[in-house]
Parts: sequence; C-alpha cells; structure tokens
Amino acid sequence: MNINLISKIFEKLSHAHGYQFTSTYGESAFVESTFSDKPTLTGPAKTWYKALERFSDEQIAYGLRQSMELTEKWLTLAVFVSLCKTKPPPKMFKAALESDELIANRKSQYKKGLAELRDILKK
Repeated sequence: MNINLISKIFEKLSHAHGYQFTSTYGESAFVESTFSDKPTLTGPAKTWYKALERFSDEQIAYGLRQSMELTEKWLTLAVFVSLCKTKPPPKMFKAALESDELIANRKSQYKKGLAELRDILKK
C-alpha cells in the first residue's frame, strides 16, 4: 500500500465526517516537516496504514463508499476495517443481480447475432 493512499483516505473521511474525524485522527495524514522532503505519516495515520495494508484497493474503496452512508456518530478505525472486510458483490455474479428484462434483452441480442452468423456461414 502506498502511503499517499492513506492521505487520500484521511482527506475523504475528513470531508465526509468533518470534525468528528479530524478531532480524533488529525486533519492530515502527514507530519509537516521542513527537515525532510520525504513524507512522514502521523501516529494515527501509521496505525491506519498498518490496519489497512492487508486490504486491496478495491476493498478500501468499498469501505470508503460504505463509510459515507454511516449514521453512527463517530467513525473509528475498527468500524472502517469492518466496512473494508464486507465484500462487494462479486463481478461474476453480477448477471444474477441484474433485472430479468436486461437479461432477456441480452439473450435476444445473442440469438440475433448467432442467427446472423449462421446466415453468413450458409452462403
């Protein structure tokens, strides 16, 4: 995981949860330093980094989307981790979630294309 990703997570959560997030974790993921060009994570950001490094970017993005819908007063790291653990619907099962009308339309297009191929092969 890139440390810049933690910065983006902090930025998004700061915007979404405002003072409730920044008062607990700070306004930035980086320590402001004039001594080094290399960015250094704050204490809370290091903790978030360690907790989130096992998750894929897709899982973290899903956790961010889920956190935007939270009605709880305080977003904690533990809550965010549990949101990242929640698995989004697998892409391979996407068709099962689509409407019957859309599936019927795709089948119709498939049959039409198959019929056109058969006509071409007959010639």
